[in-house]
Amino acid sequence: MDDTRREIADGHVVCDGGRIAAVGEGPAPAVRDGAKRIDGRGKLATPGLVNCHHHLYQHATRGLAQQATLFEWLVALYPVWGHLDAATVDAAARAALAALARSGCATSTDHHYVFPRGEGDLLAVEIGAAARSTRSSTRAQMGYSSTSHSNKVACCASPRVACW
Repeated sequence: MDDTRREIADGHVVCDGGRIAAVGEGPAPAVRDGAKRIDGRGKLATPGLVNCHHHLYQHATRGLAQQATLFEWLVALYPVWGHLDAATVDAAARAALAALARSGCATSTDHHYVFPRGEGDLLAVEIGAAARSTRSSTRAQMGYSSTSHSNKVACCASPRVACW
């Protein structure tokens, strides 16, 4: 879709520096040497979705108490969440972010409100998991190894998640 909200059935999207520089019909115009071309024929280009409310740590208990009412669900899971630790929060956050990304979500907020006594800064663990997931995902898409590109550049693909 272009600025006038016209759907383009067979066109191009040109990105420059992480931003959309041009959208139009037909093949992309000539681009600078070394630019990466991606053949998107038969694909749909859409903006990334935004998830405005999530609880990443709850991915660890996904599937539990499925037939419960909201109150029954909370009563069943609060005791489980009371034993969260850094390793569980890290794994749950990475899994939840992967699930969000696979569904087209490019930006998410998180409402982490369970902090078991003595488990340290679980919010920092979650933010770290998001930063690591974003960097490794971006590096893989860009064809870089885990050490060949700076974190700051790799984070730019999803700054709201990775660079809080």
